[in-house]
Amino acid sequence: YGIIGKVWRTEKMRIANDLFQAPREKQTHEAEIDEIMSNWGMDRREAENALKRRSYFCFPLIHEDRKVGLFYIDAKEKESFHETKETAVFERAQKELAPLVAKVLEDSASLFLELELD
Repeated sequence: YGIIGKVWRTEKMRIANDLFQAPREKQTHEAEIDEIMSNWGMDRREAENALKRRSYFCFPLIHEDRKVGLFYIDAKEKESFHETKETAVFERAQKELAPLVAKVLEDSASLFLELELD
């Protein structure tokens, strides 16, 4: 659900600098919860937690054309992330972090396999 679900499914970097996607007038708490549930695919509890954070930045970690994980950051304030800076973070993470995550997954897979065989 949320930005993590959208990034996982689309495999594209996303920045949401405001939890509420369109400019709007002041809403009641219930209306905000309904909007979050509708726009982000969350249940009530998840939407309540989402209200504590206003900005989100997330992208997939891709190694050798395979999705190996996600990188996620959120912030309390809206407008916390900037496309140009986050693109640099994305590029560096693909180069340095994605191969490490892929290695951990590979090492874990063989460990689990050994445990199942014993």
